[in-house]
Amino acid sequence: MELAQPAPRVSPLWDQRSLLFLILAVVAGVTVLHYLTGAHLLEYHTVYRSLYYLPVAGAAVAFGLHGGLLTALAVILLYLPHVLGMGEMIPGGMADNLLELPVFLLVGGVVGALADRERAQRRRVEELRAYIDTVVQSLPVGVATARAGGPPTPQNATARALLPTVGLALPLASLRPGYHTLETGQRPLGLHVARLRGDDPTQDERVYVLEDLTERRALEAQLRRNDRLASVGQLAAGVAHEVRNPLAIVRATAQLLAQQAGEDAAVRPYTEVLTSEADRIERLISDLLEYARPRPPVPTALDLTGFLEAAAQQVRPYALQHEVRVAIEVEQAGVLHADEAQLGQALLNLLLNAVQASEPGSVVRLVGRTGTDAAEIAVVDTGRGMAPATVERACDPFFTTRPEGTGLGLALAAAVVQEHGGELQLESALGHGSSVRIRIPQEAQHGAGADRRR
Repeated sequence: MELAQPAPRVSPLWDQRSLLFLILAVVAGVTVLHYLTGAHLLEYHTVYRSLYYLPVAGAAVAFGLHGGLLTALAVILLYLPHVLGMGEMIPGGMADNLLELPVFLLVGGVVGALADRERAQRRRVEELRAYIDTVVQSLPVGVATARAGGPPTPQNATARALLPTVGLALPLASLRPGYHTLETGQRPLGLHVARLRGDDPTQDERVYVLEDLTERRALEAQLRRNDRLASVGQLAAGVAHEVRNPLAIVRATAQLLAQQAGEDAAVRPYTEVLTSEADRIERLISDLLEYARPRPPVPTALDLTGFLEAAAQQVRPYALQHEVRVAIEVEQAGVLHADEAQLGQALLNLLLNAVQASEPGSVVRLVGRTGTDAAEIAVVDTGRGMAPATVERACDPFFTTRPEGTGLGLALAAAVVQEHGGELQLESALGHGSSVRIRIPQEAQHGAGADRRR
């Protein structure tokens, strides 16, 4: 991650150019004073020589090691002719003054190095502060702080979004340190409350960490639903196996009775009812086993347009009986990777449900599109629609609102889509129809859904 660079160090009164001009002016002024002051005024020359340390140290502080050394070198070059010209007349003698010249370099170097070190330390602190601020701003949870029971101050965008919701529920200052869950009416929230300065009782500063629990609650509900469906699937598989054997006996007995009765008009209707009902139970058992123990999909490359045309053609005779038209809309043609038989059966179930929910003269839309990451198919009708409570349970096995329904159509469709690593979304409103959307990843981990449901 690229860290934010600290702003250039600028004096509150002087910018870098003004400081450089001031340093050069002081060096030039002291040098001029040396050359214009007579040699007999020894105490003045002593003061002037000491004044050279001011621009050297100032340049080192303002511009670092290089600035201090360059200024010291300039001082030496300007002061050296004066030392050589005045000779033994200057205070301390020539030798002492020549030995003092390296001291200018030493002062410039030491002060400059310390200034550079302090500047680097400040830069690291600013970079760390910027990095921490970036981390806090990127957190999916809200972070806020408060002092002495005052209102919390948000530290990132998430906190700014969540704090107004919390404020409507209760004052945060009344909460004890620890974890709390809040039901605000808009969204469920989790709230961590802690002292900002540890266990110091003298400091009443707090830090609040807020998280939106909406997605977590949805995942928990999905897990509970998956557990419930897994239990239902296991029970259905066991019941199906136990029912199949006596059912076969009943069907065989009905057929034998029909053969013995011959054309007996009094017996024949009963044997036909027994046979047809046994066949219906057999189909229901097959659906139960298909739901409880699905076959892993074998995906192949399918042309989306042709796949939708085949599904629509299969359901059109049934739709004509209900005076409903099935229309295909391909927003983006391409290739769909899926098990043709399984996904075709799931799509057929969805189309049948849409036709049954539609009024005569209406249109059921079959919409498809492909993308680089996934393919989407939607079955949209303008029929009766469903209440929110019905939508919640629509994909549960054996749940149906039609007397003749088995409650396995949507459940099987959802199971097939899950086996393909995709997702099925149902949207509906009373009087406004329903929309069922299937999303199949183009590189799905097929078969992963079976492990999740068992």
